Amino acid sequence: QRSSEAGDKPCGSTTGSVSACSTTTRLARAKFADDGYERFIAAMNAAVIGVDKNGIISEWNKKAETLTGFSRYEAMGKDFVNTFISQDVMGSVQLMLNQAHAGQEVISYEFPIFTKAGQRREILWSATARRNDHNEVVEVIGIGQDISEMRAESKMLANYVRICGTAV
Repeated sequence: QRSSEAGDKPCGSTTGSVSACSTTTRLARAKFADDGYERFIAAMNAAVIGVDKNGIISEWNKKAETLTGFSRYEAMGKDFVNTFISQDVMGSVQLMLNQAHAGQEVISYEFPIFTKAGQRREILWSATARRNDHNEVVEVIGIGQDISEMRAESKMLANYVRICGTAV
C-alpha cells in the first residue's frame, strides 16, 4: 500500500467508507492539473487574459505581454476594462465579460485594446468561463488574436476597389 503525502494512514485504508488519503490525493491531482493549466496557458501562441468577477486581471500570458507591452507583473491585479479598453467600447466589452461570467461562451468578439505605447490593436477574442470544483464561475479566460494588420489591409483593399470602381 502507498502512503499518503501527510504520512498519516496508507492509501487504501478506510476511515468509515472514505479513503484516508482521498483529500491528499485530490489536492495532489488538482495541483498537477493546475501546473498543466499554467504550462498550457504560458505556451499558447495567442494572448490569454483572465478576468475575475470584479473585472480584475487574474491571468496574463507571454503573448499578452508581447501584444500589449505590459509585463505580467504590470497587468496582474489591474482592472481590465478601465486600464486597457478605450472609452468608446467600454460598455460593450463589459457586457461581453458579464455574459461570459454568466457562463455564456463568447466566440469571435472584436474589440480594440491599448498597448503600453498607446497603440490601438484590434483583437479577435473568444472567452469561456473557468469554474471551480463547485461549478461556480471564478474567472473568464479570454484568448485573443491580434487582427490589426488584417483590418488595415482590408481597409486598403476596400479603398483600392472604391478608387478603381470610380475610375472606370
